[in-house]
Amino acid sequence: MHEPLVSIIIPTFNRPDILPDTINNVLAQTWQNTQIIIIDDGTSEKSMEVVKSYNDDRIIYKKTKENLGCAGARMFGIQFSEGDFITFLDDDDEWTNNYLTNQYKIFKWNPSLDFVMCDYQVQSDNIDKHIHNMKPFAINFKKMIHQRPGPFFQCCMFKNKILENIEELMDRNAVPSEDWDFFMNLAMRNPSIGYSPNIDFKWNYSKTSQSANLFLEAKSLEYIVQKHRKSILQICGRIILSDHFRRIARIYERINDLLSVNKFYGKAFKSAPFWWKNILYKFLLTFGTKIGLQFISSLRKMRNNNE
Repeated sequence: MHEPLVSIIIPTFNRPDILPDTINNVLAQTWQNTQIIIIDDGTSEKSMEVVKSYNDDRIIYKKTKENLGCAGARMFGIQFSEGDFITFLDDDDEWTNNYLTNQYKIFKWNPSLDFVMCDYQVQSDNIDKHIHNMKPFAINFKKMIHQRPGPFFQCCMFKNKILENIEELMDRNAVPSEDWDFFMNLAMRNPSIGYSPNIDFKWNYSKTSQSANLFLEAKSLEYIVQKHRKSILQICGRIILSDHFRRIARIYERINDLLSVNKFYGKAFKSAPFWWKNILYKFLLTFGTKIGLQFISSLRKMRNNNE
């Protein structure tokens, strides 16, 4: 069977110690017709030395002139891709050995698809392993992606054509939640989506990862919700917009930024003043922000214990 070429873009930044694990993970794929593009996002020469040590023609090393961040590094890498399909992997994550093969099987069954997503597992030393099911997103992608974040770049394989004019899809200002922004932008192109029921991607959540910084996460979500406010309202309505503001407020709770907590609960109340969750939260916060948040935290714990 002829294997189409798959371009794999791997951004890396100052982590030459773990980069070999990522490269080895890709080389171990059962799908072997690959172009592995390592994007060194403005670091020292050590990453280049790692790549040279492989002496493999499939591996390409490109270095940015300045630090572009995750979204910028991915955009930079796409210009060097020659594959019929494009996928992405970060330098601290991993696929199962059958990831590429399983994704392509879905394309083979339905050649009209624009991209295929699979389920993924979040793993960390501090939290239990958790499986994220992407099937609901494949069924009603535009609505689901406006309701909440879903797939990562690393669990999706794209036809190269769907990533044309990539600057319209990726936004460097959305880091570290750029995946959500990207997929909301992509949803407006009405792509045809396939789903692989395999858990083929493992996202390693760590304190050193960009997405572990709660302040940056809150600011990026604030930016994304404001940017997509119109489409969120049109597709999902005011209650979902309110849910997004409450989610941002909860992140600020975790870093004890009470001014921002009040600001975003206020935005939630204004967006959907008669939604029961907002009425309850507004009542509890009348006792004062700190006391109200203690009540809210207790209610969440009771709910979680009953689930």
